[in-house]
Amino acid sequence: MSDEKNSRTRRTVLQLAGVAIAGGSLAGCLDDSTSNNAAASPTDDSDGNSTDASNGADAADGDAAEDSSDGESAEAAQGIAIDPGTTFEFDGQTTGWEGIAPSSIEGTTNPTLVLQEGETYELGWTVGDGAYHNIEIRNADGEVVNDLATERAVEPDHQRLEFEVSSEMTTYTCQFHTTTMVGEIVVVDSDGTVVESDTATDDDTEETTDTAGEQIELEPGADIRFSGQTAHWEGLAPSALEGVENPTLVLQEGERYSIGWTEGDGAAHNLQIRNDSDEVVDDLTTGDPVTDPGEQQLLEFTARSEMTTYACHPHEITMIGSIQVE
Repeated sequence: MSDEKNSRTRRTVLQLAGVAIAGGSLAGCLDDSTSNNAAASPTDDSDGNSTDASNGADAADGDAAEDSSDGESAEAAQGIAIDPGTTFEFDGQTTGWEGIAPSSIEGTTNPTLVLQEGETYELGWTVGDGAYHNIEIRNADGEVVNDLATERAVEPDHQRLEFEVSSEMTTYTCQFHTTTMVGEIVVVDSDGTVVESDTATDDDTEETTDTAGEQIELEPGADIRFSGQTAHWEGLAPSALEGVENPTLVLQEGERYSIGWTEGDGAAHNLQIRNDSDEVVDDLTTGDPVTDPGEQQLLEFTARSEMTTYACHPHEITMIGSIQVE
């Protein structure tokens, strides 16, 4: 393992703020660290000069954070030691996974879970907000690990996963709300040392161009079409919108347009045009959310200055774009 790669791994872990579930050895590590820092005191070297042992310890710690090839302790995740075998329960909210149990994650949104490799845990959601959710465990490439995914549901009757922790696990998420309902998983060994994921690396990641929210000026009479993805609206037509997520639509006041979604991700969506008070303008809504768009998910309208956004009512946190009328 190269020093550069280890350094990246440590910096990532040092940025995590979450809940560690690493067993008794991690708790001991935390206790020892506290007592050692308290015991550090100045000593005299052979020349009679005073040497600050705590400064030396700090320097050593700093060097370890940058140069050590032994891996990073889960102490860096600022976690609480919880025994393997723990069951995690969440409230499935479109804005994020809210922790219910154990008590150490209660009220925390998308907590980072530090899990011990080879141990078994249970993860699921027991309460929801009435929207479609599921829960799945993914690797660094965004792929589901070992079929660890539940079916989408509104009521969380069968929304639990029992699994043995492996190093490739990096996130838990909802398939339909991947930008908001996603939390990190950090895997440690029995000594509390972070185990590096064996999937994607920085060198494997393709560079992408972020086009979200890009302003697109549209000709009068344009037929605006989207793919309804829970994470965003993705432009389909006209060609200037193709592939753009939640584009800003620049329209001419008084001109006619049509807007709608013609394909989706299997989740229930609708489409509304709203003003800056978040109110639907002139009843411009496709009605109740549906999973199959059909012809009922199209709106024809005359552009007016009060129109400021287009949105999906069940997913207004992620499926929302701006309207700019000139």
